[in-house]
Amino acid sequence: MSMERLLVLVLAIILTVGNVLAQNDSGESADKDTIFIQLMPTFPGGEKKLYKYIKKHLVYPKQAKKEMVTGTVKVNFTIDSTGFILPETVNVVNRIHPLLDAEAIKLVKGFPNWNPAIARDRAIACQYILPVRFY
Repeated sequence: MSMERLLVLVLAIILTVGNVLAQNDSGESADKDTIFIQLMPTFPGGEKKLYKYIKKHLVYPKQAKKEMVTGTVKVNFTIDSTGFILPETVNVVNRIHPLLDAEAIKLVKGFPNWNPAIARDRAIACQYILPVRFY
């Protein structure tokens, strides 16, 4: 993976990650159903380990490559309070091609447990959106 592509991937992750909810001016939650997340969930070992995992495990489907299909599949999933990715929550936010969508889902479902999000000094469940690039 070239340095430029890696940088674009990092920026995309930073811009699309999770459901971080802001507080209002008084320091209270915007409404009773929102909370401020102190720490977003993280892949074990950090972003560099995430990129290594993706590079090692992501397979560009041969048929999609043959058809010259490229794009970024955004995968939404929930990481529970123990860091486990709930398989039933893994879904594609933007469909690119059935083969690429399926491979991105397979990648995410194969992730090891993450470090969970932290809010109010407790581990909580949190949604996360990961862009998976096929180029």
